[in-house]
Amino acid sequence: MATKKTDFDIDFIGNQEPLTEAEEKALNDYFKKKKDSPLNLQPAKLHKLSKKSKATV
Repeated sequence: MATKKTDFDIDFIGNQEPLTEAEEKALNDYFKKKKDSPLNLQPAKLHKLSKKSKATV
């Protein structure tokens, strides 16, 4: 069964007023903290697929 996909015509999220100084600082601090978190310092684990041997008949 196919799912319906709704396309929205969205140009912006929220209102069109600029951010206040406090909001801008809060966002900057959040992204800096998220970037420097120890979870981002570990390399991503890659799943290696084992090579399947071809069956000979």
